Amino acid sequence: MQTTNITERFSFPKKGSQNSYLGWSLLIAVVASLCSGLGTGYIFFRLDHAHSSQALAYKDAQIALLTAQKQAVEARAKADQIKANVVWRDISDEARVCLQSDFVNLRNDFEIITLAGDAEAAFMADQTQDALEGIDRKVQRSQIFSARGIGEYYIYNKNPQIASSVATTLSHCGFPARTMPAPITAAGIAGPLPAGFDTSSTVQLFINTRKKPHFSFD
Repeated sequence: MQTTNITERFSFPKKGSQNSYLGWSLLIAVVASLCSGLGTGYIFFRLDHAHSSQALAYKDAQIALLTAQKQAVEARAKADQIKANVVWRDISDEARVCLQSDFVNLRNDFEIITLAGDAEAAFMADQTQDALEGIDRKVQRSQIFSARGIGEYYIYNKNPQIASSVATTLSHCGFPARTMPAPITAAGIAGPLPAGFDTSSTVQLFINTRKKPHFSFD
């Protein structure tokens, strides 16, 4: 039986041999390559992290800007509503002349109707009454307990042409009005009739509650 010396099958490079240097060089190259790869990966990780941080910061800035704009819009809307609540409707000198110059040829008397408890509408009714009585129109004042409608001024007369003419004058003078197809007969309190008041051709003028600006951001 032939025996083989293990040293014949496996040979190890002697210390200081060329193979030893090659082995160490290869090992160093592999380690350097690994270190380089890890370093490059870390650099890309840091760059990606920085990019993500910038994107999040930009998004946060956009959200903050939109929030500030929304708050500004809300503040303006609230300011408009407060102003509308504080400033009552009024008939300027120009509007008074406008109304009187058109109504002077209208021989009908007026019933001015407001919603009970609406002080602002009653104030507007006072001024309207004063303008009408300034051209010798007689005015009855009445109140109703409830009302609907989106407009601020409503007109009724049994003659549709007269109702339309009155509504046109009001709108032209700065008080947008609508005509009603039927008389205003809601439950309420009818005021006393002035002497000589002509009930056969009365023009009903309903001064509705003032419409205020609305806003909602819910």
